[in-house]
Amino acid sequence: MPHSPVEGIAFLVGLALVATVALLLVLRIGNYGIRQAEVAPATTAVEGSAEQKPTRPHRSQQPPKPAPKPRPAAPVAPKAPATKPTSHTKAAPKLALTATRGDCWVELHAGSQQGKTLYLGILKQGQTVTFPATRLWIRLGAPEKLDATLAGRPTTIPRGTGNVIVTATGVQPAAG
Repeated sequence: MPHSPVEGIAFLVGLALVATVALLLVLRIGNYGIRQAEVAPATTAVEGSAEQKPTRPHRSQQPPKPAPKPRPAAPVAPKAPATKPTSHTKAAPKLALTATRGDCWVELHAGSQQGKTLYLGILKQGQTVTFPATRLWIRLGAPEKLDATLAGRPTTIPRGTGNVIVTATGVQPAAG
């Protein structure tokens, strides 16, 4: 700490110099990322002469940096190219369930009750889900609220809470 008034003044002047140098460094570092080609030179006319000299534009005159592009919320898997069925390959018929008369609880598995879960939840009124009807095991909570189509044609679902098996040939109650 300074002991005399002169030392105090010298201390404050030195502190001001250090702060000024630090501020200049911060400003210089902040402008470092801007390439000279990106900044259009500004000109100032000297009164009484035709000479113009380029000056650095004020920070507020520099063009704004473009906003970063938003990234998708979740990765999107690429779609497989669509293939048309040929005489050698035939597309599996589709089962479509539509909740036309109210909400219906649906649990749908591939193959059997122990198969991979393909859908589990409440199908809200107006919603439709579609699956390839190779072989599906389905438990329905309120099947009377559903309309179903198999291969584009209306099909009947047994009424009442229960399990059904769907194959390319139709819908039937599941055993057990």
